[in-house]
Amino acid sequence: MTRTPIAVLLAGTLAATLAGCSKSAPPPPPPASKPQPVAARSAPSKMSPAQAYRAAAGGAGIDVGQIMAKDVVYVFFDPQCPHCAALWQAAKPVLGEVHMVWIPVAFLNSLSAPQGAALLAAPEAQAALDAHETKVTAFDYGSMPAKVSPELIAKVKANTKLWLSVGADAVPYVLYHNALSGEAGVISGELPTAELKKRLGLK
Repeated sequence: MTRTPIAVLLAGTLAATLAGCSKSAPPPPPPASKPQPVAARSAPSKMSPAQAYRAAAGGAGIDVGQIMAKDVVYVFFDPQCPHCAALWQAAKPVLGEVHMVWIPVAFLNSLSAPQGAALLAAPEAQAALDAHETKVTAFDYGSMPAKVSPELIAKVKANTKLWLSVGADAVPYVLYHNALSGEAGVISGELPTAELKKRLGLK
């Protein structure tokens, strides 16, 4: 995995491809366990960012930040992805300005789906997400949750299908509207707080 940003232009949109976890470059396995890898899936043709943004609204996720904000920022993430954890840390300073929905997907390994389901089930979901992503930032990938709802596992699997349907093959995968221009945009990968604010059109 590389941390060197690679900018990619999408017609009529703001987009960037940065360091992230993909099917070809997964993170290292959790040191305390050896989960079985999840089989890679083929992604269909990409939607436009505007179409993908509308589709993302159908995902089951964790609401964080300023719930009354005009637009929602959708973040597809895998609980086993250190790049997703890095983006979470970068996003924390802007949560007072934006409404984000973090949508768990599962493709990196066998811990992804149950951990995503556990995060969806947490009574204090934002606090649980923060605690989990902070551990992953330190390369502590956690363990198998003791009890996992089959219904929430199904929601994580549905999120994964949704993530693939928009043409993504890496996480984190962010869909947003720029607050200044109103244009739909895509960010594929992690980026620092200052760049995130710029992409989202925040002052």
